[in-house]
Amino acid sequence: MERQRIYKTPGNRRWSHRQNELSGGSQQCVILTATERVGANLHSIGIFLHNLFNDYTFYYNIPSVSKVGGVGIFVNNTWECNKIDEFNMMKNNDVTAENVQVQITKQLKNFTLKYIVGGINIHPNGNTDLFTDMLECELCNIKQSNIACIIAGDINTDLSKCHEHLCTTNYVNTLIANDFLPVIVMPTRITPITLLKR
Repeated sequence: MERQRIYKTPGNRRWSHRQNELSGGSQQCVILTATERVGANLHSIGIFLHNLFNDYTFYYNIPSVSKVGGVGIFVNNTWECNKIDEFNMMKNNDVTAENVQVQITKQLKNFTLKYIVGGINIHPNGNTDLFTDMLECELCNIKQSNIACIIAGDINTDLSKCHEHLCTTNYVNTLIANDFLPVIVMPTRITPITLLKR
């Protein structure tokens, strides 16, 4: 079976330093978020990166109320791909979030590979409980589709506080109840020690 590679990188990194890491064409999907790059919007980052990913199609959702943020997915053109709007989270004034989901399909000799790939960007200081409720609706719909799914993004929830913070506990329980497992188990920022990045 062909090994699938999905790469998630935040938009606040210098792309010129990532070129060697990302070029080579072995990634099937690259998920981008741009939450910390002040003044940058994901659309312009996507246009800039199109030269690096010329064999990919870019699907994205930019923020409607901010100049920063957004989420996008580059999908390798060797896959048939459809954007899935029915799994998008509902809009809410108390949670600033962007998300995008695609269904990727590839026909092999004896079977078809099919995945849902999602990207989520949650802006800091949002209502975590409300976000978890919104996410639960999306995850339930994805689970009912019975298609393997990978979701990555910047969730801005510190998983190391799972046993101390009820909102974080509810978030993790929602993931597990819908057959999703968090795979980031170590802090991705040196200071302070948190598990904010996914």
